[in-house]
Amino acid sequence: LATLDIVGHSTGRQLVVHSKSRLLEEVQHSIRVDIILDFHLHPHLDRIACFWAGKRRWSITRQQARRAAVAARRMRGEQRVRQRDLDWQAENTAIHDALTAVSWSCIRSLVGLNPWGERLLYRLKTRSLSCYDFTKNAMGCPHAKCVDGMNNSLSHIFWDCPSAQQLWQIFMEGWKQLGLLVDLQDISTLFTFKLRSVPPAILDRHDAEHYWRSVGERLDIAASLHKAATECWQLGIITVLQLIWKWRTEHFALNRVVSAEKFQALLRLRLRTAYHTMQIAVHEEERNGSAIAAMHTIVGTLNRRWTPTLCTLTLPEGQYVLFFDGGTTNNQDEYRGLLHGLLTADRKRMKPLHIVGDSKLIIDQQQRRRPPRADHLSHLYKRCRVLADRCNVQSWTHHLRSFNKTADALANLAMDVQRSRQLHVVSHTVDDFWQPAIHWVANDISHWIENRLITT
Repeated sequence: LATLDIVGHSTGRQLVVHSKSRLLEEVQHSIRVDIILDFHLHPHLDRIACFWAGKRRWSITRQQARRAAVAARRMRGEQRVRQRDLDWQAENTAIHDALTAVSWSCIRSLVGLNPWGERLLYRLKTRSLSCYDFTKNAMGCPHAKCVDGMNNSLSHIFWDCPSAQQLWQIFMEGWKQLGLLVDLQDISTLFTFKLRSVPPAILDRHDAEHYWRSVGERLDIAASLHKAATECWQLGIITVLQLIWKWRTEHFALNRVVSAEKFQALLRLRLRTAYHTMQIAVHEEERNGSAIAAMHTIVGTLNRRWTPTLCTLTLPEGQYVLFFDGGTTNNQDEYRGLLHGLLTADRKRMKPLHIVGDSKLIIDQQQRRRPPRADHLSHLYKRCRVLADRCNVQSWTHHLRSFNKTADALANLAMDVQRSRQLHVVSHTVDDFWQPAIHWVANDISHWIENRLITT
């Protein structure tokens, strides 16, 4: 029994209701439907309680009543999901079939996917995104090129819209330049997140980068190329979908800038960052060396890194980068590698200097000026610290070993020949003996330069 008191009326009205929906109908009938939209009952009122029915209690328990209520809500939810699936199929069969092939476990296992991207894919798959245009107070597309009032579907927002096609074109051009034979109109290729084959340019880069490895190592890396390329392909598609939705919602902001140039440039930046994120994710997952090398090749090709070439620094105000190998068996040898590099830099007056190495222990000790406790390392630390001050060291950077291949290759050459050898580069003609090391110089330095540009 509920009593309805309306302001301006002397008497109230008593309502006999058995559910929230019945209460809403009675109140809307008493006032107006467009005024009373919904009820949010207080928790003390909206709960299950046991009452005496005549001379006996209820024959069902509270748990049974709760299970019945949950089952009813679940049934209504399943009906809505089925209806949305039918709406997707009627709206665009190709996108519906592609998204149906993407399972929930596949979405959760996508590498590099953030919570926003996961939620967007979930809502896109279940067709639970709103197509309401707040600028026109109607269903539709807010872009200026979409003036037709019938453009109020998700397939139009994420595919048919001219603005969306511009972003898809930018994404596809990056892969087509690598030799990937994919038609932009092939929706199944994009919305299934599946890459059919590795682009030829990636295979060519693999042959050029890893020619010095053994046959078994090259085969292991080649076997990992498709998985690495697929992960970059998936994250790139998700980045495009996120930016398409961001471009749409940007129209509803107060200080909005919705120019095509802005979002095209933003997409190029985010794609480059997304591919770099894949490289970091591979290192964090501590995959095997073949997977890391394959991802390094993929990202290097997609982000258009410089090709390995010999270069000579001639500018007097130039900055020098010293790479030292920290991949030996103990800290003493690592310190000796740094010491010899600093001695060479001091002798040739290379100033200012940036120290880059893959020994995090030495980098932290030198950067924080904390000497090691071991006696056999303290004198090496002091010599390196003094030379670093004399060489005007600007920065100490920990470099992952996968990006310190030059020092790694030089150490391997030294172990192979078991004697000292030096190379003075006075021309572009270099003995083939040094090619495994020289091959990595430009790539190692370019990675450090790119990270420095991002951080500064």
